[in-house]
Amino acid sequence: MTESDHPLLLVPNLWQQIAETVDEALFLVDRNQDVVYFNHRAEEITGFSAAEVLGRHCLASFRCTECVAHCGLFDHERIANRQIDIRRKDESLITVLKNAVVLRDGTGEVVGGLETFRDVTPLEAQIKACSDARGHAEERGQMLAAVLGSIQEGIVALDAEGKVVSVSRRARHMLGIEDEAASIGMACHELLGAELCDASCRLPQDDDPPEGRQQRRELRVGGRRIELNERVLPLRDDDGRSLGRLLVLTELPTDDLGEGPSGFHGLLGRSPTMLAIFKRIRQLSHSEVTVLITGESGTGKELAARALHGTSPRATGPYMAVSCAALPEGLLESELFGHVKGAFTSAVRDRKGRVELAQGGTLFLDEIGELPLPLQAKLLRLLQERTFERVGEDRTRQADIRVVAATNRDLERAVATGTFRDDLYYRLKVVPLRMPPLRDRARDVALLAARLLARHARDTGRPEMRFTRDATEALLSYRWPGNVRELVNAVEYVVALSGTETVDRLDLPPEIGGTEIASAAIEGTGLTQAARPPGSGSDEPDEARRLRAALERNSWHRIDAAQELGIHRVTLYRLMRQYGISGPRGRRRARPPD
Repeated sequence: MTESDHPLLLVPNLWQQIAETVDEALFLVDRNQDVVYFNHRAEEITGFSAAEVLGRHCLASFRCTECVAHCGLFDHERIANRQIDIRRKDESLITVLKNAVVLRDGTGEVVGGLETFRDVTPLEAQIKACSDARGHAEERGQMLAAVLGSIQEGIVALDAEGKVVSVSRRARHMLGIEDEAASIGMACHELLGAELCDASCRLPQDDDPPEGRQQRRELRVGGRRIELNERVLPLRDDDGRSLGRLLVLTELPTDDLGEGPSGFHGLLGRSPTMLAIFKRIRQLSHSEVTVLITGESGTGKELAARALHGTSPRATGPYMAVSCAALPEGLLESELFGHVKGAFTSAVRDRKGRVELAQGGTLFLDEIGELPLPLQAKLLRLLQERTFERVGEDRTRQADIRVVAATNRDLERAVATGTFRDDLYYRLKVVPLRMPPLRDRARDVALLAARLLARHARDTGRPEMRFTRDATEALLSYRWPGNVRELVNAVEYVVALSGTETVDRLDLPPEIGGTEIASAAIEGTGLTQAARPPGSGSDEPDEARRLRAALERNSWHRIDAAQELGIHRVTLYRLMRQYGISGPRGRRRARPPD
């Protein structure tokens, strides 16, 4: 029996069951580019119903900006992850990520094409209803394989005994499987390994819900940790008899800065303050309570918000972020709550706001302290009653969202001065979470710097890079007024300008390494080879002579000398030890007069 003859692949409604699990618009065209399949998600994105599209040339209804002249699919055989604009029924444009592949019959002749696309904005609903009208088993098997190879989720089909029938290309990539043929017929636990199987795993039962069961899983593939959302769907024939199950695997976003024992959902650290934050977020993992994240700019408040979302019961829902300082008040209200056509001059159509797009997920309000007072009242109502209205509309809508807010302002002071509502402040601050500045978590600096360096070197195609002990000491001595964001910029500077795999203090930005500033300060004094400070030998290194000169000018007050040179005093002490500079004995080290 061939794979395409397997009973599981002959299920009449198998296409529909698969389409209901993928979060993409999906349609098929024949060799004349007439649409023969058009799923519900495609209707939502384009605004056209299936009845308006089926049997018509694809350009006669919706059309992408690149396809008006001619379709490139049949020229290129495959289109992968191309960002394009599609013109919807109401003539508006929507940006989508497009994948397409040519479909061939058993003789290799082109019979049509499969195309999927997804809205670049967070997706709002799962895909429904994709029916197979072709009818022949061999053709259905070929089309099914093309579908499985094109969608973003990983699909594993199992028969009633838990044996593998097929593994999609995406699933093979997720699980590190090189040979699909060798996996056919394997037991489910043999394919997935112990990481995805436990005592709760069971074959489909009659009482399994049609929408299936789902849970989060974690495993390592090729030394890389990945997190998966695993959805198990029962597969049944027309009489309701169990034929097997479908595993739909979605790789959840992770940040390699957050891997390992020192990391947590994109946050990294082993200092007591960061470990306390990890613990607090874990404590909130079963709650949907409102959280107010405070801290200086660049401390990672949005990473904390994403961690709160990623560990919450809403983790599989959308995550929507809004910066309350980025838009003027009028646009901000529309951005948050949406508007209806005619609400204001440029409102040419109805538009959903971030609150509505975040349904079932998390709404992150960044820089909440900049929210204008009129909008504060509307946000308070949203938090209290979970209701809102679009701009220009009197219809009240329900909001199924969790709110997380962040600010670098002192909201208590803002309340005292009347620029922030006290009732809103206490509604937001149900659970406070303070992100510490980088200067208060010095033991994390080296860890963060090393991990960032490895990541940026890899992303730019550089060999593995590392900081020298001297460079690490300079990083530890710096105060980091810009916090983690400044550290990220410093690492990008190093990767862009350093020509070696070993990063020394000289390779760091001048304000961090201190060497270029020190050299410029000393050279500005007019110190030359001929005018050496007393006590310096002709064979003494230039850097040692410059240090000695600065110490002499400041009567051997090391803090003052370090300030003049633009370096940290710890760096000055280390360089003095390195060059054997101990200062004149018995001399009173009086501070020079102002």
